[in-house]
This record gives sequence, C-alpha cells and structure tokens, in this order.
Amino acid sequence: MRKTIGAGRIQIILQYYTETQLLACMSVMVGFILAICIMPFFSTLTGANIHLTGFSFIDMVVLLVILAVLLGVFAGIYPAYAMSGLKPLNIMRGFSAYRINPVLSKSLIIVQFAVCVILVISSLVINKQMRFINQTEMGFDKDQVVLLQNPYAFSDKQNSSRLKDAIYHYAETNPALDGATATSFSFNAASTNAHTFNDKRVPVDFLNIDYEYFKFNRIPIVKGRDFSRDIASDSASMVLTEAQKAPVGTKIRHNVIVNQTLYNMLGKPALDEYNTTIGGIIIGVCKDYHNRDLTQAIPPAYHTINRGPLEFFLVRIKAKQSIAAQMEKLKREWNKQTNNLPLNYSFMDEDVAKSYDAYLRWMATITVSCVIAIILACLGLFGLSGLTTLNRTKEIGIRKVLGASLTNLFLLLNQSTIYLALGAFVVAAPLAWYLVNQWLQNFAYRIQPDWFLFITAGFIAIVTALLAVSYHTLKAAKANPVKSLRNE
Repeated sequence: MRKTIGAGRIQIILQYYTETQLLACMSVMVGFILAICIMPFFSTLTGANIHLTGFSFIDMVVLLVILAVLLGVFAGIYPAYAMSGLKPLNIMRGFSAYRINPVLSKSLIIVQFAVCVILVISSLVINKQMRFINQTEMGFDKDQVVLLQNPYAFSDKQNSSRLKDAIYHYAETNPALDGATATSFSFNAASTNAHTFNDKRVPVDFLNIDYEYFKFNRIPIVKGRDFSRDIASDSASMVLTEAQKAPVGTKIRHNVIVNQTLYNMLGKPALDEYNTTIGGIIIGVCKDYHNRDLTQAIPPAYHTINRGPLEFFLVRIKAKQSIAAQMEKLKREWNKQTNNLPLNYSFMDEDVAKSYDAYLRWMATITVSCVIAIILACLGLFGLSGLTTLNRTKEIGIRKVLGASLTNLFLLLNQSTIYLALGAFVVAAPLAWYLVNQWLQNFAYRIQPDWFLFITAGFIAIVTALLAVSYHTLKAAKANPVKSLRNE
C-alpha cells in the first residue's frame, strides 16, 4: 500500500530499520537488566567473581549503545531491503505481504541448531566422563578418612612424635574409630625425585609413610612384604659401599616398597637386593593406586619409612558412626594434646572430589548454555514456522477440503523443519566429535565417545525442533478451511 501511494524504497527501508532499531534498543535494555539479575547465579556457577565494577557508568552506556546499534544494523538491514524490493502488484494480487523465501533465516537457524547440537553432545560427554570418574576405583579406601595437619614445625621432632603417639593411642582405644596412620603428603600433592631409566630422567613420586599406611588404606602388597616395626633396617638409612655409590644419581638409601608401575619400569628386579637404578633395596611391591586425580596416569612411586615428623595424620571413622559427633570428640582430644593449637583438617573423599571442581563447574556451565541455546533455537524456529504456515495457509485449506488428515498436514508442514534439524546435525557432529575428544585429552583415564551419544543428541534436536513448530502447524492444520479460502 505504501509503495502504491508513492512511498520510495529509501522511505520503506528507513521505516523497517527504525522499527528494528527500537526493538534492538529495548532488547539490549531488557538483556542488561536480566544480566544484572542473574550475574550472582553465573558467579556461583562458574566459580568466578563476575561483576560490573570494572566499568564506569559512561563506559557501560557507550558499550550498550554500540551493541544496540550493531544489533539494529545486522537484524534490520536485510529485512528492510528484502521487503522494500517486493513488487506492489504481486503483493496485492496474493493478499499477503509475507510471501518471501527466508533463505537467510533458514541458514541462521541451521547455525543455531548446530551450536545447540554441539552443546548437547558436549553436555552428554562431560556428564558421562564425570560419572566414569566418580565410579572409578582409586585403589585405596578414601571413605570417612580425616586428614589432620601436623601443627608442629618439621624441626620439632619431640612434639610431633608425642602427638602422633597420642593420636594412634586415641584411635586404638576409641571403638568408633578404625585406626590411624601418618604420611608426608596429601592427595594430589606428592613430592618427586628424578631417576634415570634408559638414559632418560623420569620423575618418581617419593612417599614418606608410617608402618600402618598400606593396611590403613587397604592397599594390597602383591609381592614381597610390608614394612615391619620388628625389622630395624626398614626405617634405618643405608650405608652404601663405594660400588653402590656409582654411577652418580639419586640414592634412596632406604628399604622401599614400590608400586607396580615403578616395578615394571625397573624390569621386575629381584626383591631384597640393592637396586642400582633407584639406590635402595626393594622389599615389596604394592598394587597401583591413585594418589593423584584421574587427569594423570598413575606415576611410578616408592614408599619409605621415616622416623622423623610427618606432615599429616590420617584417622578413619567407622561406618555408621556419626561423623559430626566423632569430630567433636577428636577436636577435644586434639586441644588436650596440643594445648588448643588450630586444627586444620579435611576429609579424603572431599579432597578427591575437590580436584575435579573445575570440571564440574565446566559441566554445569555447558549444561546451562545448552538449555539457553535450545531456547534460542526454538524461538528462531517458532518464528520461521509462523512465516511458513502463513505462506501456505490456502494450500492447507485446499488439502483439507480434498481430505488430508491432521497427521498428513502436520508431517507436510514439518518436513522442512526436520530437514533443517538434520542439516544442523550433519554440520555439528564432526565439529562436536573433534571438540569433545580434545577436551577428553585432559584425562589420563577417559571414556570413548560412542555413536549412541550422537544419536541421542540428534534425537533431542529433532524433537526440540518439532516441539518448537508444533503450535503454528497444529493451529493451521485444525483451522476451518473456509476461512482460508473465502478470499479466492
């Protein structure tokens, strides 16, 4: 009508652009308010301190104005030029101002759904990987183990030894506790020494422990024997001969128990003999266990008995005992033995779980992003389905008059939607495969993404797309055909 009464193309373009720009400004303002409201949620989700204090008021206004203008330009220019280029006679003859082919809209929806599929696949893979980690045995019993930090300095051997004996006695005499031991390391924080294997320097975990360590943690000795208080050489430093001092290298100078990884690297040597590679006597081999998180492979490790102070005491609370009640009793005993020195403690299972905090936050972030992407993709499809249905209103009416059923019309109208979803899946699947495999490289122990995850993501994409367009298609399919054909 405007072109018929003399409006020029520039005027129509400006009208459409102005309307789009106003919508963009309103959207930016609403989005800014929503961002402020949900910022605490995203700070909690990501573990980052997200705030706006780094921007001044003027900077924020300028950024919002620039964002609104850019949105208006990108969202308004194409529709303005497309609509202003329509022929007035064709529009008036077809009784519709919308009979255009939304090629760009379909392309953008494919991109939207491709991003959606990538996020769905990523979310499924991350969730499966984290479940795999939680279900993987660590090789030692971490349940209800309290890790107490030694409050005395390393040089204060007398008080450290007295406190260790007191804790051991308390654990033995308290029926609610299941033993105690001591170590020089905590989970994910072991010391290393470098040893030469086949002319290559390799880091080896150096773990100072007490006698009860393997029994306490339920780590099997698969070959040889455990450390014994009755054998003095287990805790004594070795006096090396001149032959044993060569070649020059790291010398353990103790009886040691190695893990299976180190034992295999050494070529499975004989036990109770001096080993020149590590500079000590191997008296036993323990089963491999994870003293680091599953992002790392089990490293070669050896254990020694150290009569000096150890940094951590480990106490296990028996199953079905109240942890809170036993911790209160333990604190009272601690205050009595240390004259009220601070008690720094943690639970072993929580320490293990904390090592994956960053990955769990990433999983939550991806899941939330996935939901947002699905909503945005559905909004785009919802609008496109409305446009498509409006363009085919009379066709639907004719098909209903000729006897088409509701199911036939629903499939007819949603055929293009299914093609869009499948196209997005074809685009997204290879990229998602690459991205999730790159992410899984962070883990030494990981799942293998299988076809079921991708089929699940494709199914979710198709179902989501059909749900997004079902309102318009069902409404058009149920409409009275008389209303759509009365102008013909």
